[in-house]
Amino acid sequence: MGRLDQSFIKSGNDLVFRICLPSMLFLSTASTHLSESFDRQLIGFGIALTLGSIALLSFVGRRWLRKGRLRVFVQGAFRGNLGIIGVAMVVNAYGESVLPKVGVFFAVLTLLYNVAAIVVLGGGQGRGLVVSLAKNPLVKAIFAGSIWSMLSLPVPEVMHTTLSYLSDITLPLALICIGAGLQWRSFQSNLVPVAWASAYKLVLLPASAVIIGLLMHFEGQDIGILFMMMASPSAAASYVMADQMTDQGAMAGEIVAMTTLASAITTSIGLYVLASLNVLGL
Repeated sequence: MGRLDQSFIKSGNDLVFRICLPSMLFLSTASTHLSESFDRQLIGFGIALTLGSIALLSFVGRRWLRKGRLRVFVQGAFRGNLGIIGVAMVVNAYGESVLPKVGVFFAVLTLLYNVAAIVVLGGGQGRGLVVSLAKNPLVKAIFAGSIWSMLSLPVPEVMHTTLSYLSDITLPLALICIGAGLQWRSFQSNLVPVAWASAYKLVLLPASAVIIGLLMHFEGQDIGILFMMMASPSAAASYVMADQMTDQGAMAGEIVAMTTLASAITTSIGLYVLASLNVLGL
């Protein structure tokens, strides 16, 4: 473990942020037929819920957190691991036939998450914000993948294989860096905001998605998509971006670690309750 020093963590985070994660985002976006299975109402609800969450978290958090910690708290509480965990849960529940629909939902919200994260973490405005967005490798990857998809271009096999290899190491490497960077003293000092961010991400956000969704007459599969996508733990990318853009990378990693460990319990309970109420359409 002595080899996992700060130099390793920094190099690993750079590799994930600049190469592995962009590869995964480009491949997933380019492989999704954005013009097909575009459920405007479902996607619009996901966008509104995300923006509403950011506004609420920012309003509540600014009362007891200074700017650096507030920005990481907000990002950790709204940004879920949609691609690796959320989509996998939905497909496992409803089968491969749901993949086009949930794939478009994932692509649109991933773009929103990355743009929102840059705004939240950087606190940028005007020209500074535009420059940050233009330089961000994640936004570039999603934009390039969207253009590729809209032009209906096939992904060559060699290119697909190479990007898949890079994509496959994204989460493991990010989690290794998170684990190597965890420090008990830091966790103790960040315990309250980490716990609240985790509670919002795993309980309040998915519960709000289901309750409001039912009030808006979503049902069956749509409720399942909303719950499982919103109940996913905080994205490992939130730690990578926070480490690159703020001095609170440790706190971001702690939110990812806590939500990842607790999500198996919260998601299982949530699915059991919703299945008992017969609202998932399973």
